[in-house]
Parts: sequence; structure tokens; C-alpha cells
Amino acid sequence: MPKYFDYPRVAAEAGISQQDLDAMACLVAADYLKDSMLYELRLLRTCSAIKEGACTVAEALKPERTGDLPVRRVPQ
Repeated sequence: MPKYFDYPRVAAEAGISQQDLDAMACLVAADYLKDSMLYELRLLRTCSAIKEGACTVAEALKPERTGDLPVRRVPQ
């Protein structure tokens, strides 16, 4: 149960399966072992990025992407 952010709700809205959310949580946990707020915030931001179409679940699950959210390019 989240303590700070309702990332499971955003994950559900984005169509992220529980299995994929659990996999993302494992990747994120490696970066934020001692800070549960940052852990939840990273999961929330990742789920939001997927929901907004900035990345896919497959991209979010790539191990080399931990700690790095995709940046949406804004046309100039």
C-alpha cells in the first residue's frame, strides 16, 4: 500500500498490468532503497509518462533506464 503517492491508480488508468507494475517497482527499488517517498514518486512519474504516451511499458522496464524518465521533446 503506497504511503505517499497513489501510483497504483495512475498505473491502472494507464493500463499497466499488476505484473508490469511489480517489475517496475523492483527496478526502481534498486535506486531508492532507503527513501520510500522518492521510490513512490519515481513510480508515479513513470506511470504518468506511460499514461501520457511519453514512453511504453517495455521502455520503462529496460534496466538501463532506471533513474531516467524519458523526456518529451517539444517542437520549437
